[in-house]
Amino acid sequence: MESRSSQSTLAKPEQWLINLLGGIESKAGLRVSAKTAIQVSAVFACVNLIAQTIASLPLHLYQKSGPNKAKAINHPLYEILHILPNPETTAFDFWVMLIVNYLLCKEAYAYIKRDGNGKILSLWNIPSNKVKKTEKPANE
Repeated sequence: MESRSSQSTLAKPEQWLINLLGGIESKAGLRVSAKTAIQVSAVFACVNLIAQTIASLPLHLYQKSGPNKAKAINHPLYEILHILPNPETTAFDFWVMLIVNYLLCKEAYAYIKRDGNGKILSLWNIPSNKVKKTEKPANE
């Protein structure tokens, strides 16, 4: 764990405070976060181009049958991954949002909504800044 001394101020914060607030101090001494970075038009354009390019790539689900494989267009997950992850988001928009989160925050999360039998019904993007990571106790 990083040490927390009493000399940290908002004008000159120590690294633990920068990390806590979600910013990274650049070599120029400026604090950069996903929110401030995306406001730079060059960053926005690059992130947007990368995310839209990746999201537009074909995404196929395959099923193996012995040594062969075939597109599994009748698989229950095919439509969720390829066409409509949830009733409010197209597959393209879902993947763009997921990739933007990953590019800006180094993390991307999706909530998997299931029915009572565990069948996947939909996928929903979760903004990375809304996720709190916790560690499972070692004895579980």
